[in-house]
Amino acid sequence: MPRTPRKVSKSGIYHVTIRGVNRQLMFYDDADRMFLLNRMLRLKSETGFSLYAWCLMGNHIHLVIKEKEVSVSKIMQRLNASYTIYMNKKYDGSGTIYDGRFYSTPIETISYLRTVIRYTHQNPVRSSIVSTPSEYKWSSCQKYYDMPTNFSALTNIASILKLFSTHPEKSIQHFIQYTESVYELPWKNPSKLKELPDTQAVNLIQQHISHISIPQIKKLPCKQRNMIIRNLKQINCLNATQLSRILGIPKSVIWKA
Repeated sequence: MPRTPRKVSKSGIYHVTIRGVNRQLMFYDDADRMFLLNRMLRLKSETGFSLYAWCLMGNHIHLVIKEKEVSVSKIMQRLNASYTIYMNKKYDGSGTIYDGRFYSTPIETISYLRTVIRYTHQNPVRSSIVSTPSEYKWSSCQKYYDMPTNFSALTNIASILKLFSTHPEKSIQHFIQYTESVYELPWKNPSKLKELPDTQAVNLIQQHISHISIPQIKKLPCKQRNMIIRNLKQINCLNATQLSRILGIPKSVIWKA
């Protein structure tokens, strides 16, 4: 059966997840992590990609990456191949260490970009490894918090911090506040998010669809309607039930969009 083609991001930005085969460990010591990060640094120099966030967990990796001339698929192939060779040689193994293909989700909006970066940095907290994201040294969080860190050149933080404020100090403060505010992606576990009052939700939705009124959304052609719904689903604190209620569109349509 042929593989499903990857969804292409118009922005070139992706949330990439790589998992160990059968959810087994991908890193057994700090030397393993250092090897992978060094390899990523070399690949970044060779291919020119931008890395907005990363986190190395025990059995999986999160990357928020923007491809340039070289596609994210080619970058991941090279990274995974070199790390597989390293691991098999070091631990006298054979075969793949990865659970199939890497996962990639296109990131098309600023709201979702911010959310995924926060989600990436909060992984160690959700896994009860640390109590705050900045305590974990194997992620890009410390770089954003302006803390001393290794592999500083790996992460491109300037353009992301500007999404929070054009003032350098305020941008870091706002980033920290945002990073530590919620511990779930909005559509991973919507029940854990506090729902906005409908009046506030309506205002928030209207800000994101300024070119059209809310009642007009359900009258649009399916393709255009679903594109708007997908963008709205990326906003924090908006769940399917509330979107269905406000837009006048069945909840099943919201989920499938």
